[in-house]
Amino acid sequence: TASLVTDRPTVWVAGKTAKGANVTANGKALAVAADGSFEGEVDVPEGQAPIAIRASAGGDAAAKAAPRVATVTVERAASLDEAAKALEKKSTLDFDALARDPAAAAGQPIAVAGSVVDARAAHHRSALLVDASASRRPGGAADKHGCTTKGPCLVRVDYGGDLDVRAGDAVTAYGVVAKPVTGADGKTVPAIDASLVRKEKGKR
Repeated sequence: TASLVTDRPTVWVAGKTAKGANVTANGKALAVAADGSFEGEVDVPEGQAPIAIRASAGGDAAAKAAPRVATVTVERAASLDEAAKALEKKSTLDFDALARDPAAAAGQPIAVAGSVVDARAAHHRSALLVDASASRRPGGAADKHGCTTKGPCLVRVDYGGDLDVRAGDAVTAYGVVAKPVTGADGKTVPAIDASLVRKEKGKR
């Protein structure tokens, strides 16, 4: 499964590395701030393609540390609707199984539908808290994309891009199960690394 699905010709690459480092993405130099945070826009060809992010020490430190390389796979789709259908077919895990044992479900493909409780964005990354309760989803239908128990049924969705969503919007997130996160209240919440997040049509 691609780590990011988009229909745009470019994507933003952002992150943080050591101070004074040089960073490139597929050979293109990215802007690096004094604190080591970096970002830049990278061209994406049609189909699936890797983006190799390379961080190397700058200046006199160049000989002291080997370069570090991270690779992200991006799929540029002609149609996000068709891409969603393809991801849907791969999403065999249901939400109730995820909720029972999030750690055991790690790495499995999943699709989750629900209502956005909270949406935050920073450095071209988005983090959503989604309630997958049947009563909060369009039509209130109970299916594998949401919990069948009395809600709220919260899940954190992390997406490597900007999203135009806000609290109250209905979304469907496609991705893989990640390590559960623990909130400030001490409660553990299942998490998903999403490759695609679709906002339901007709919602604000």
